[in-house]
Amino acid sequence: MQALLKNKLRSLCFIVPLFIFYIIIIFRIFSLTFDQPTTSENFRKDNIVHKQPDILDRNGVVIATNVPTTSLYIDATKVKNPDSIAAQLCSTLHDLEYKNLYRVLTSEKKFAWIKRHLTPKELLAIKNAGVPGVNFYDDIKRIYPHSNLFSHVLGYTDIDGNGIAGVEAYISKNKQHSVIQVPDIQLYECCNLKAIPAQQFPTQQIQCVTLGSRYKNTDKLRDEQRIPETYVKNNVCDEIAHKTGFQCQCTGMTPDQASAQSSVIRQGWSRSADQYVQLSLDTRVQSIVHEELTKAVSRYQALGGVGIVLNVRNSEVISMVSLPDFNPNLQNKAEDVQKFNRASLGVYEMGSVLKYFTIAAALDANATKTSDLYDVSTPITIGKYKIQDFHKSKIPKITVQDIFVKSSNIGAAKIAVKLGIEKQVEYFKAMKLFSPLKIEIPEKSTPIIPDKWSENTLITASYGYGIAVTPIHLAQTAAALINNGIFHNATLMLNKRSIGEQIISRRTSREMRKLLRAAVTDGTGRKAKIKAYSIGGKTGSAEKVVDGKYSKDANIASFIGVLTMLDPRYIVLIAIDEPQGMHHTGGVIAAPIVRNIINRVAPILNVTPEM
Repeated sequence: MQALLKNKLRSLCFIVPLFIFYIIIIFRIFSLTFDQPTTSENFRKDNIVHKQPDILDRNGVVIATNVPTTSLYIDATKVKNPDSIAAQLCSTLHDLEYKNLYRVLTSEKKFAWIKRHLTPKELLAIKNAGVPGVNFYDDIKRIYPHSNLFSHVLGYTDIDGNGIAGVEAYISKNKQHSVIQVPDIQLYECCNLKAIPAQQFPTQQIQCVTLGSRYKNTDKLRDEQRIPETYVKNNVCDEIAHKTGFQCQCTGMTPDQASAQSSVIRQGWSRSADQYVQLSLDTRVQSIVHEELTKAVSRYQALGGVGIVLNVRNSEVISMVSLPDFNPNLQNKAEDVQKFNRASLGVYEMGSVLKYFTIAAALDANATKTSDLYDVSTPITIGKYKIQDFHKSKIPKITVQDIFVKSSNIGAAKIAVKLGIEKQVEYFKAMKLFSPLKIEIPEKSTPIIPDKWSENTLITASYGYGIAVTPIHLAQTAAALINNGIFHNATLMLNKRSIGEQIISRRTSREMRKLLRAAVTDGTGRKAKIKAYSIGGKTGSAEKVVDGKYSKDANIASFIGVLTMLDPRYIVLIAIDEPQGMHHTGGVIAAPIVRNIINRVAPILNVTPEM
């Protein structure tokens, strides 16, 4: 009997823990089933909404950001009275359609959106209505504080925050490679290490964070950035600390030494780097270009227009405007013509502005000199077409400079013949007139060029026909020809490192500066003249093809201006598509717009008056 009791106790000791173990397992299963979010919810939270970083202009102005919103969703498998709930929701959210909503509520989906981004009024109404079975989701919405101003540059995102146009698309596609800047860095000084011998710091370890950029202590970078040698060697910063009030952490020093040597100008908070993408654009300049271009398009009843301001030295885009435009906050209501970016996607035969490139190539190849004379008294016939000059010369022979200044088609054609097909193609390729744009937006075109570069193409391309390029192509090449011949691809990113490419000689670049200045003082660009600045430029006018043939009633009027010729810093390009009226040349239409823009932006860009 005692042995039997012992066996029963032994069995109970085994069974009870096992029973408790199974109870725990069952409880855990039920807990996971009912207490944890559904798979669809996890997917929703982790994958549906994509948070883009803020986008800033070059001065730290926010031009794209996210705001918190609330969205409404439902688990249709738990809906018991779909007709009643649909009716209740439709009476509260008036833009919902009963038929579509009823289909969602009866879909048996574990997760389905009812409405994204409720307004505060709608959110309050739903909560007060007490609709059963609906759930709220803490959402984010992409907004653009400046409305239309940057529409073609920024583009827009879809409702889930994925970039699908403009810089937004570029960021989404290349997020890990985006150029990130922290604007607040410029508010802080580097560590003062004058008491410590510079020899203690190997060259590759010495860095200084100041004015928003990092400089390594190398002769090349120091010369490029014009930083005094003692400044770089004696003021060494490796990093700016985040959130705790900016402090310098200096190579080769203890934290206490670094703290003692640091100079913090202002305490502040910084967002982490992945929250910012900083562009080269300037909101102030963009506003002025947009305003002046809008007035011109309206005044001349044009189809549209393009305005570009480009930094000559590194091809940073300071402003890029395409009209008509759209509000990216309401992009789903915009028409295709509004979304079309004329600056980077539109390809046009630009007319006489290409004489700028033709003559630069001929001078650089030693095919001609600015003093050489050419007979422009007789039109040139090519097949059924006759090449003649809009501004007819009073004398039969004129110099290369006069050909440029008076914009002679006949003269440009004869210069191109001396240059030859092979050299013209070689130089135009070097000038990237045949290459796709590398600017950081998906809306960009490759120039349209003939399959075969014939004698006819040689002549027509010399004055801007037979080859179609984007306005950005024109701007970046025009910049190179006055930047000592050094080409940089146009970029929308601030402080993007770029190794320039020499496409013409410094000598040719100097000669082109003189020609550009003469075109404004004595030639077709006189309406761009400004008393305070030595402006240079080149006019362009081209007939567009309508129904398979060139039309005298459909023109592109353009002007490329340079601020200034004594110290070239900025290209200002304006193109007006199909201006109406009797006079529709670049000199009459576009040059005054460039003048107005330069007058307003020069002080903003710290360009000192010269006269």
